Amino acid sequence: MVVTAESEEQRRRREDLRGLFDGIAGRYDASRPGYPAEIVDAVCASAGVSRGAEVLEIGCGTGQLTRQLAGRGFNLTAIDIGAAMIEAARTSVADPLVRFEVCSFEEFAGGAQFDLIVAATAFHWVDPASAWPKPPGCFVTVAGWRC
Repeated sequence: MVVTAESEEQRRRREDLRGLFDGIAGRYDASRPGYPAEIVDAVCASAGVSRGAEVLEIGCGTGQLTRQLAGRGFNLTAIDIGAAMIEAARTSVADPLVRFEVCSFEEFAGGAQFDLIVAATAFHWVDPASAWPKPPGCFVTVAGWRC
């Protein structure tokens, strides 16, 4: 995959826009549809992950995908740049194996090797220079697979 560099204007616009949802986390959560269970099941099956797998969710927002990954026995780390988004997700996910962190993917230190990295509808907000070389495992974006 060839990734072209952003112009300074594109970078500035992406960085300005990517934090907007945090100010309306409640409205975002109420209006944002979840993901079909069949897709989540297919992703997990295709990646070969099961109980005990280390999973990273990039841009978890208010937890639409997090709620569907919770309860599967994954050691799930869900990150988002918005503190209000994380708080909404934390409120709706009771799984003790889910850990939330307010940070960007670019700043995420992690410390674990991940069996699966997912980004449901947030990967386009990640700095393209960091997006593809950083993941230490296999992950899915709306554009396809990367291992």
